[in-house]
Amino acid sequence: HYVLDAVLDGIDRWVKDGTPPPKAPRIEIEMVDGKPRFVLDADGNLKGGYRLPYIDVPLATFSPTNNRHFEGSGCWSWGHVARFSDLQLRTLYPTQDSYVSKVAARAEELRRAPMLTNGDARRIVEEAANTPVP
Repeated sequence: HYVLDAVLDGIDRWVKDGTPPPKAPRIEIEMVDGKPRFVLDADGNLKGGYRLPYIDVPLATFSPTNNRHFEGSGCWSWGHVARFSDLQLRTLYPTQDSYVSKVAARAEELRRAPMLTNGDARRIVEEAANTPVP
């Protein structure tokens, strides 16, 4: 819903004052053996696209498909979340404050872009403050 809020806010500004909405970079794709494949960042998440703090300050790897579970059931297209180990989280975010600070910085970047509404940026930071990180 954060993306939809930002899109609707952007369309509203565009109609009211002619300011076009910002553009996110395209999701990166590379050709491997003649077939397209998503390019992943160091955390295993897609590169490019509209990257909320959940992706740029991750607690997990988000896969666009769920090929690890439910094969043959049709659920493969629902995606998969693999939370980082406690060791990975402690390495990325030694303290709760370090995690919240990084989330707040990214939310502020998106708010200024403007690719995140003020209220949604605030909610994401509040959520981070209430999400225990080992």
